[in-house]
Amino acid sequence: MTLVPSRKKSKSSVVSRREVLKKSSLVAAGAAIGITGFPAIVRSAGSKKFLRPIIAPLGAGEDEPQYIAVTSIEKILKERFDWEIDMVTHPYGTMGSTRGQLLTVQTGFIDIAAGSTGNWSTVTKLWQYMDLPYLFDDWEHAWRMIHSDAWWETAKKMEDELGTIKVLPANTSGGFRMLSNNTRQLKTPDDVKGLKFRTTASPLDVGLIRSWGGNPSPIDWMETYPSIQQNVVNGIHVQPYWTHRFNFFEVLKHATEVRAVWAVNVMVMNRQTYEAMPEALQDAFMLAAKEAADIANKKDWGWEDLYKDKLRKDGVDVYKPSEAEYKEWRKRGESIWESDAAKNIDKSMVEKVMALR
Repeated sequence: MTLVPSRKKSKSSVVSRREVLKKSSLVAAGAAIGITGFPAIVRSAGSKKFLRPIIAPLGAGEDEPQYIAVTSIEKILKERFDWEIDMVTHPYGTMGSTRGQLLTVQTGFIDIAAGSTGNWSTVTKLWQYMDLPYLFDDWEHAWRMIHSDAWWETAKKMEDELGTIKVLPANTSGGFRMLSNNTRQLKTPDDVKGLKFRTTASPLDVGLIRSWGGNPSPIDWMETYPSIQQNVVNGIHVQPYWTHRFNFFEVLKHATEVRAVWAVNVMVMNRQTYEAMPEALQDAFMLAAKEAADIANKKDWGWEDLYKDKLRKDGVDVYKPSEAEYKEWRKRGESIWESDAAKNIDKSMVEKVMALR
């Protein structure tokens, strides 16, 4: 398996924040501060500099939406708001697992982290409604949601509940998930019986696989490829982009367009880092983050079909169910709405999403 690392400004692959800070422009400027200290603000030639480096582990490569959503903030701040920041990026996996990053961003070990709504379920239950199968009709519906008051209502609740983070604009993550495996073509849920699938720890992820007749196995993303190689699991329920980008076509030969779950990442910043910024920079940062997210997400929108084609070219049989077959996938998937897996979901949020159809 060949992982594609992010390359822009990857100043170190070590996980020690102290060493990262030592190598940053903060030390170069001689303004030594602690992890939670308030940095100096330098003004010169009309621009203002925030001297504390912002540490952000990223995804697969420079053209990946999460990479664009984070690194474009730095460019937009400089070009439009006359603020200079030092965004220090690191390849995925060099600063811990996805679930680990969702914890360490709260302590300030890293400054920015993103995780799917499913992965965030180990930290908070607030986003679980986003993973209800067949909640979203299409990209247009989902796009309205992530720009709606309902999205930011959940974000505010999350900030209040955790007390350690600031929620940034949503980062889409490849569109609708496909159900892929290394054993056989899956035309209906009846074909799933007996197969093992990697999931996140989300009860809805686990429940959905069970509703289709499969055996769910929560596994961290970075452990998924070898788990398939070793037949610990037979497949994944993952978007076309990530299936291709992490070379799963080497170990998976069948995929089905079940279109049950539209994927999105909740991106956050450590609250102390955010509050260390002067108010003018806080405002500019959020405006830049929204603009950067839209740039990245629009690119991501066009990639779902593109990466299905790439998977086909690399030998994966991508199957599109007939209308009757799709109804069966949907019927069984929607059965978990009334199951124990959905018991913690705020039904009022579901109603708000459905009202955006």
